[in-house]
Amino acid sequence: MKFEKAKAELLALAQQEGAVNSRILHKVLRNMEDIALHIQVIKGDQPISVLHPDLSSNELTYEDFLSPQLFSQTSLKQHFSFSSAVFKFSLRLALLCLFAYLITLLFPFGRYSYWLLLTIVIVAKPRFGLTWKRNVERLSGTFIGAVIGIVLMLVIKQAAVLLIISAFMLLGFFTFNRIRYSISVMFITSMVILCLSIYDGHADHIITERILYTIIGCIIAFLAAFLFPIWETKGLKSLISNILEANRNYLLKVKEELRGIQTGINASKLARKSGYIQLAKFSEALQYLHLEPKSKEVDMQGIYAIQMLSYRINSIIASLSLSAKQNVRQDTGILLASEALNNLEYCVQHSCRLNLNQFNEVVHSAKIEEEDADEGNAQHQLNLLLDLSLELKMYFI
Repeated sequence: MKFEKAKAELLALAQQEGAVNSRILHKVLRNMEDIALHIQVIKGDQPISVLHPDLSSNELTYEDFLSPQLFSQTSLKQHFSFSSAVFKFSLRLALLCLFAYLITLLFPFGRYSYWLLLTIVIVAKPRFGLTWKRNVERLSGTFIGAVIGIVLMLVIKQAAVLLIISAFMLLGFFTFNRIRYSISVMFITSMVILCLSIYDGHADHIITERILYTIIGCIIAFLAAFLFPIWETKGLKSLISNILEANRNYLLKVKEELRGIQTGINASKLARKSGYIQLAKFSEALQYLHLEPKSKEVDMQGIYAIQMLSYRINSIIASLSLSAKQNVRQDTGILLASEALNNLEYCVQHSCRLNLNQFNEVVHSAKIEEEDADEGNAQHQLNLLLDLSLELKMYFI
């Protein structure tokens, strides 16, 4: 009922708008109806044949979309090398734990020295940027949680009330542990201070040890990030190459669909999945890249330009795939797709020679986007794809 109400409001709004806006709103409405139909199929309210008349649920191979977790001696041997990020981090973490344990033996302080090792294991991460981010979250959450715990103990004297509050704080820790780590640390720090203070009868040494071991652990983990470091900058070329290959393979599958070649329902979807995964990995790497000292050596403006172009090319290919499934075929479109494919192939072949410190100066041109009035048709998508792929190619020349 809510969906039908939203449709009615959109239709009423489309009638009040001009020709351009009305056309856009009708496209939005068609997309909404298509999404709603897919949801009904997922829920089982509609058969899958309403989406694919020639397909039944027995012909779907969902296992193709799952990444197999296979163990082999070859894959294990590959990690026993300094070229392996897994080996570097494993060795770093082992040395960190040994160093922290020796500190607790040589300089015994209090009863909760295991907090030092716990902090290091939680804070130390393979990536420098992620280690720095986790350090900040751990320290801020610990200090705020300690202040909250002290205030509660000063205001509330009943042990039963403090235990009830601790139970809710434990709930908050588990609630935010995967969402906002700093908030979860705040909750668990307050809970530990309250519970252990009730158990020991006083909280001075508990608060002191909690803060002290947290600070020492964060400092050690941060400094150790420079031991066998794993820099995002060293993997940028590989990530860019993977994105280019994924988009090229995706366009190759869609080109076959445009020519009417039956590649199977999963072929283009698997290619699209690969493209999304590579784009997500690249975005994640850029998220932590700016936290690294080496980020100043990289031309971030050029990297963001390549990321933007890759996202747009991927989305246009997805639109062309939908057009191909709707039997929208054009001979000129196949030629344009081939030219765009050649541009992407060129980018893949020359990605290893990309200079991350200074990219070629390329000016974005929106000429095709401005000239074509009907931006939704397949011809415009193909023209825009060719234009963007050519613009992307300029970065690799």
